Amino acid sequence: MKPHLITILVLDDEDIIRAIGVRTLKHAGYRVLDAKGGQEAIKTAKEHIGPIRLPLTAIVMWKENGSAGAGRHQPVSPYDAGAIYVSLCRARE
Repeated sequence: MKPHLITILVLDDEDIIRAIGVRTLKHAGYRVLDAKGGQEAIKTAKEHIGPIRLPLTAIVMWKENGSAGAGRHQPVSPYDAGAIYVSLCRARE
C-alpha cells in the first residue's frame, strides 16, 4: 500500500516529540493525525473520516500511559496493524 493512502495517528503529550513524529511521517508521504493525550486521540479518531491504519503512541506520558489511548483505539478496518509503542522521553526540568 502506498504511504499517501495510509493514515497514522501520532499520540504523545510532548509537543516537540509529537511534532518530530508528525513531520517525519508526513515527509515519508503518510497522512498524519496527531493528539496530545488519550482522550484527544479518541476524539480525533472518531472525527476522522476513513481508516486510521496505525496509532503510533508513547508508552510513557506524564498524565496517562500510551496504551490507555491506543488501547481504546477501535479498529476501523480489517487491515489495522494494532499499535506501535515508542519510548522517547526527555528529562523534566
